[in-house]
Amino acid sequence: MKKIKKRELGVRKCGLETRNSNPNSPFPNLNPRILSTNNYQRTTRHFTLLEMLMSVLVLTILILVMSKFYNFTVTASKRADSQIEMLESARVAFDLMATELRCIKVGESEEYPFLYSQDSDIAVSSTTDSDITYDGIGSETIAFISETPVTTSDLTSSLYEIQYKICPSIAEMRDGKSATGWLCRSLTGNTSAGWDFIEKSDETAFSTKDQFDRIIPYATNINFKFDNADPSIETTTHPSTVEIKLTLLSKDNWNKWNDLTGSAKTAFREKNEKEFTRLVHIGERI
Repeated sequence: MKKIKKRELGVRKCGLETRNSNPNSPFPNLNPRILSTNNYQRTTRHFTLLEMLMSVLVLTILILVMSKFYNFTVTASKRADSQIEMLESARVAFDLMATELRCIKVGESEEYPFLYSQDSDIAVSSTTDSDITYDGIGSETIAFISETPVTTSDLTSSLYEIQYKICPSIAEMRDGKSATGWLCRSLTGNTSAGWDFIEKSDETAFSTKDQFDRIIPYATNINFKFDNADPSIETTTHPSTVEIKLTLLSKDNWNKWNDLTGSAKTAFREKNEKEFTRLVHIGERI
């Protein structure tokens, strides 16, 4: 019996043998069509132009969707940061004002005067000597005598003349620079010549004061409401509560607002400013 080679036997088991084998081939029992490279290439299927275009279209849509989502995320993050920035600024201002209002020195108005004045808009000084009017910036001022716990070693009295105001003039600022959009505070101790409130009326008692320091920026308005007075007039008696309304813009919106003019300026401010409120009870002492 003719001996069958192992290689030939394996080929037969795989069903790859042919009836017309080529004796000169190194694989005589394999179908030459299987070994043909040209035949392999002809049977391979490639992408059509339409399929390529559809792939590019799908990829483009995916990139656009991801880009929109990224832009939305960045915008939302900036908006949240702006809200946090304004909230922190309002908290700093309210905490300071509330502390000093709760420490207000209550007595006869002639002995410890209390002054509240109101104006609508003010002309605030720019970085130069010329005055420019900023839409919406209020100039309301609150002034009072407070036994505030910030006494320093060179003072012999814990009583201070305190004033809060938005946008003092350049001459009123300690650093001699524009305070446009700044909530500022004047603190006059008994080592200053301006500390002269005893037995004076409200206007004269607070007409002399130390210069203002900056508290928070980007303030567009401040309002005070008292439980014992019409907010449109001055009050000369000490209230038991003070409601403070502080309006702020974010840094980015402040810069955009300053670049606008006319009605567009007002509309932009009213749309983007944020109002914060704090009610302070004068009877709460610390």
